[in-house]
Amino acid sequence: MALPFKPEDIPLTRMTQTYPGIAKACLMVALDNGGINRERPIGMWAGEFSHWLEHFQPIAPLEPIEAWYAQLTDEQVEVVCTDTEDPSFAALHREAPVGALDLLSNYFDPGPC
Repeated sequence: MALPFKPEDIPLTRMTQTYPGIAKACLMVALDNGGINRERPIGMWAGEFSHWLEHFQPIAPLEPIEAWYAQLTDEQVEVVCTDTEDPSFAALHREAPVGALDLLSNYFDPGPC
């Protein structure tokens, strides 16, 4: 699944501007799980993503995580976020900085609020 949006189409919020790589990865997770739809368009998603990231308690600094996601191609982001069957999945996960995969897990299932 390629992103149906160009990065510049993602609505700008403080968090999508500050962390565009993390935003792209979380958007891929949302798309893969039906989180972007008529009832929850991308503009609503951007606001909810920003609220989540502002309140997220990372186990590692966000800057290396952002840098890593930002340097991945769209295809690599798709593999990291959705495609455990892809042969490059394990290699990409080994390259991920501390906290990058936990961030996606927490985004997908944040637990009790």
